[in-house]
Amino acid sequence: MVSKLFLLQFQILGYAFVRLRKKSIAVVLLRL
Repeated sequence: MVSKLFLLQFQILGYAFVRLRKKSIAVVLLRL
């Protein structure tokens, strides 16, 4: 069960990370 919860949490964090990374890339391009 612990591994399943960990995988689920990791998947959610990964999804949020991808969305944040897209925004961060746009910010970096604007800074450049």
